[in-house]
Amino acid sequence: QVFLKPYFLEAYRPIHKGDLFMVRGGMRAVEFKVVETDPAPYCIVSQDTVIYCEGEPVKREEDESMNEVGYDDIGGCRKQMAQIKEMVELPL
Repeated sequence: QVFLKPYFLEAYRPIHKGDLFMVRGGMRAVEFKVVETDPAPYCIVSQDTVIYCEGEPVKREEDESMNEVGYDDIGGCRKQMAQIKEMVELPL
């Protein structure tokens, strides 16, 4: 709760079941995974949203999607990313 309340405070963030997100607080970062939403499968977290943080932490070995790197993981290089997409994806 210490990490999640400030992360979602007045942000109205959309979430989807299965989403992974990193919350930074102080000198450490904590990773969270959305395991259920109501309504399903998408919702928007607002100030009135009740967040349950229970159970055991998710082990990284159990979740292989963390190994997938996409274009969204690289920031600040729009021109270069456009060139890479043009050279790699368009010929396919």
